[in-house]
Amino acid sequence: MNNKSNTNKLVVPGAKQAIERMKYEIASEFGVNLGPDATSRANGSV
Repeated sequence: MNNKSNTNKLVVPGAKQAIERMKYEIASEFGVNLGPDATSRANGSV
């Protein structure tokens, strides 16, 4: 069994993009730069 597969079904098709935009907007309000150069610990501190 592949543990990495996502079995969640999208109920609202545009929800994923909206959540991503909201995540980056909130991070910018807190002055946190999300991205590959930041650690998970730093990203999770928000």
